[in-house]
Amino acid sequence: MLRCIALCSLLCVTQQSEGQVEPGADPYRIIGPHLGVGIGQDVGGIIGARMSYWPTPYTACFVGGGWALAAPAWNAGLELRVPTGGRVSPFALAMHGYNAGVYVKGKEHLNALFYGPTIGVGVMLRQRITRNYWRFSINLPFRSQEFEDHRAEVGARSDVEMLYEPLPITLGIGFHLCLAPQQRANPSVR
Repeated sequence: MLRCIALCSLLCVTQQSEGQVEPGADPYRIIGPHLGVGIGQDVGGIIGARMSYWPTPYTACFVGGGWALAAPAWNAGLELRVPTGGRVSPFALAMHGYNAGVYVKGKEHLNALFYGPTIGVGVMLRQRITRNYWRFSINLPFRSQEFEDHRAEVGARSDVEMLYEPLPITLGIGFHLCLAPQQRANPSVR
């Protein structure tokens, strides 16, 4: 966690300033702080929020927190985006945080969350006029042996019925609002 915070701090310090926009450049590129809400592992659980900071149009650091049925959960990581000049941009991410959980209704003492690394890919869909965007992701969590052991132990109990097995991937969807004022292209640059 400390490494992730240090890396995010380093990225924030290296922010590039936005001056005049070159002819043909995208004046509404993704840059600055964004607050998102959504569902999925990359916002910390079933429902949650995520704060992302884009020091450049290509990289972001983020922290997210939400509710994962068994308890509140968090994650933090980095995202790399391929700026396309269009509204749709692919991205890849790496994060550390909540990636598995066991929830037993009526037997809260068996509930547990597990943390570890996750990688993922997805697409961002920017709005036409603002720097707000939708974000859709598919994530591959690397779940710990501790999670597998706990899940097997709980599943072996005669007083617990396992309703589902965890999927090998997780999905995420969220809407992100830009918190920085938008800079438009300099009208004198043609």
